[in-house]
Amino acid sequence: MRGKERIKLHDTFGEAIEKIIEGNIGALSVVMELSAHYLEIDPDAVLGPLSPVLDFDTRGIFGPRIWGFAKDVCEGSLVKVAVVLRAVQLGILPAEDLDRAIDRCRHPEKPERFTLPIEDLTLKVKKELPNFNEKWEARKEEKGAIFPPDMRIKDILDLYFEPRLSG
Repeated sequence: MRGKERIKLHDTFGEAIEKIIEGNIGALSVVMELSAHYLEIDPDAVLGPLSPVLDFDTRGIFGPRIWGFAKDVCEGSLVKVAVVLRAVQLGILPAEDLDRAIDRCRHPEKPERFTLPIEDLTLKVKKELPNFNEKWEARKEEKGAIFPPDMRIKDILDLYFEPRLSG
């Protein structure tokens, strides 16, 4: 369900989150938790905690679709969400299959359920990205985002690219 991206370079992190969650509290919790822990799960993510936010935007996964993706397709596992996003990014999983899985979970009246082979995807992602931490588990006491909500996307990108460009 790719559509027109909503996030712009001048947006703050908070504005970017607001644009993709569409007021859905479940989507907000997924995005904030995933952003807060993304580098622990996927240390090779070039955009760090911003990676899943931009992935959702690029793939046209917004609001209740984020929540359905995490809760139903990935059984509430942030690691599985990261695996599937990376599998699509790496060309291992067609984006259409991800869309179909999300849409089938959101419409239980449809008789055939489309599930993703997440264990197989995990092995393939791990093969491509050996540092991927498929064994990561959330610690209950840790919650929250890594960036202040008023930080601009451009400033976040500068944090990740300035050190690489200067050294």
